[in-house]
Amino acid sequence: MTSEQSTRYSIPSLSNTTFATWKTQVLVYCMEYKLDDFLLKDTEPPPAAEVDKIEVFESRRKKAAGIFTRCMGQTNKNRFVNNNNWRNPRKLWLLLSNHYESKAADNQAKVYQAF
Repeated sequence: MTSEQSTRYSIPSLSNTTFATWKTQVLVYCMEYKLDDFLLKDTEPPPAAEVDKIEVFESRRKKAAGIFTRCMGQTNKNRFVNNNNWRNPRKLWLLLSNHYESKAADNQAKVYQAF
């Protein structure tokens, strides 16, 4: 098993841990592969004329989305992932962050009950 594989499998599913712990582990893993900007920023693709750079950009963005989606657990996939955002790690990051970090009392109660 390579170090990438062993690291990958050490990220717990969001279904099995707290959001704060999970978020930190996913972010650190993405940082190791220089993919964290796809979670933290609205990263613009290179100009259309730079086809090679666009391919690299899309490949890296899909990798970030795949890491994020793989680790979020089936319940969260069903709730948050759809045809419009499944390849957009930034949108998914914001959806989960807004849901789990919401200060609204009714949302905190729902999150607590689900956990």
